[in-house]
Amino acid sequence: MKTDGKQIEFRLRRGVMWLPPASRELNADDIKFSYGRLAAESPQKSDYATIQDVEVVDKYTVAFHLSQPNAGLLAVMAYPYGNIVNKETVEKNGDLKKVAVGTGPFMLEEWVPQAELRLVKNPTYFTKGRPYVDKVILRVIPEESSIVAGLRANSVHHAMLEENKNFDLLKTEKSLVSYRTSRLGYDMVVINFKEPPFDKPQVPQAVSWAVDREEMVKVVTQGYAVLTAPATPPMKLWQLPKDKWMPFYKPDLDKAKSLLAAAGLPNGFKTKLSVVPTFPSMVAGAQVIQANLKRVGIDVEIENVEYGIWIKRWGAKQFVMTMNITGGSADPDGAFYFRWHSKALNPSNFFDPEMDRLLEQGKATFDYNKRKAIYDQVQMLVLQRVPQIYSFCPDMIDFTQAYVRGFQQHPTTHLAGFEEVWLNQ
Repeated sequence: MKTDGKQIEFRLRRGVMWLPPASRELNADDIKFSYGRLAAESPQKSDYATIQDVEVVDKYTVAFHLSQPNAGLLAVMAYPYGNIVNKETVEKNGDLKKVAVGTGPFMLEEWVPQAELRLVKNPTYFTKGRPYVDKVILRVIPEESSIVAGLRANSVHHAMLEENKNFDLLKTEKSLVSYRTSRLGYDMVVINFKEPPFDKPQVPQAVSWAVDREEMVKVVTQGYAVLTAPATPPMKLWQLPKDKWMPFYKPDLDKAKSLLAAAGLPNGFKTKLSVVPTFPSMVAGAQVIQANLKRVGIDVEIENVEYGIWIKRWGAKQFVMTMNITGGSADPDGAFYFRWHSKALNPSNFFDPEMDRLLEQGKATFDYNKRKAIYDQVQMLVLQRVPQIYSFCPDMIDFTQAYVRGFQQHPTTHLAGFEEVWLNQ
């Protein structure tokens, strides 16, 4: 990287082969094509907006020229949404919804939507000796009771569980190993600031003071979650001290009512909260929100929306309030910029000059201590002005058979480490 922070040069590993049908070596042209595509088509293209040009220096060298320093860009590049793709495959198929060509430890053998994904070992994988296993079968099993039964019967090697009660059910099984850590992501309520009466700044604040987040943790997750600052526990390098954010999470109904009165709504109002019915934490969380807000005169109608329709509405910002779940981001620029900068995706339609200024400073600052101070201010603004309500950071719960070795949870919940897994049988 140049000392001005506006150029990043990468030297590619040699001998990295695209899987069939591409069957050629990955090169710098693939990098240029992939990032041009991301900058033009990605829903989070604001993450790549500082990339002014991608220069192919030679077959194995590529230089990113930036319009301004971007301290968060490397973290964005490491996230799965920024994966490198094969140019010929995209040009032939138009997108990658039904085809898969990668360079990773496994290659696609068969995919049955909503049922099963079969992967086999990549014989040309660039890390010699990896992966250890010859095949991975990922199955969709709708009933978690069937997953529990499969773990007990030794017909399932690994499972990620959603129903937290099953952790207590299985944690003493001698044939199994349990894993439980905080996710990078979190559950939240997103508020559309362009929808009346949320266009009055006191109203989102009133909603926040009325919500009992501790109750949400107990009801929605049975205690298998933690309250979190805008920077979640895995982002501990960036998280505010607990004594700074926790006071905002203690319900204050009098303060909520006072804010509503200041907004000209002393008797409350009616509104709508959208959920995807196939996401249990959304449904249960919405019921807690509904009961909490009723205490201050806000009458909430819970609207069930099919996932495909919800996605379209989310992209078009066609909602009043909605429950949502995110995988999170390890870097604060990736976590915050696209959500709240006025020129980014900004799903909550939250426009605040001070927030824009801080987010731009954070993106351009490389010194950790200075950057940390900036994102501390960002987090305080979020807590004070409430562009979204942080509900909780749920636990990740995984179980493997005791003979499964090398498995590690990933804070995004992505199954990113199967190349290191082996069976001690």
